[in-house]
Amino acid sequence: MHRRQFLSGLALSSMALSALPLVGAEPLWRPYNPPAGLKKYPTILGVGEKPVNLLKSIKGKPAIVNFWAVWCQPCIRELPIFDQLAQKPPINNLQILTINIDLSQEKADNYIKNNLNLPHLSHNYGGGQQFINAMGFNALPSTFFVHKNGQIKGYVLGFREWHSPQWQEVFSKIFA
Repeated sequence: MHRRQFLSGLALSSMALSALPLVGAEPLWRPYNPPAGLKKYPTILGVGEKPVNLLKSIKGKPAIVNFWAVWCQPCIRELPIFDQLAQKPPINNLQILTINIDLSQEKADNYIKNNLNLPHLSHNYGGGQQFINAMGFNALPSTFFVHKNGQIKGYVLGFREWHSPQWQEVFSKIFA
């Protein structure tokens, strides 16, 4: 999948931004409102592989789900931060799932473990292009927060320093 094809994806849904923590003029995170007609999460369609059901992958635990691509430099800078969070989760039972949009599942997992040497990221998937489009996202990196009940509580577009004290507070609220 090429950058141009990805960037021409679906537009974001309008979001209610009141009462959110702010960094400058931007909210720290935004609530997720699924696109009209999305009745359930789509499967992650691996390139030539068996589809993956996101909710079964999460298995009743809170999760941070991050979409990334090999060509996306902010994504590559952010993955080591997620590796640190996976090693020392800021809340109990937090899972970090990474979903690559331009590699197969096997290649995405190998890239994270071998090329980037991030051993604590153990839930790595590929083939996420259709999934991210169906969810209404059109930017990378895209990260969303899934409550243990399976509900997507919010999302962030772009690179973040996830281990800051501000995020610890946000994680406590979102995943409570």
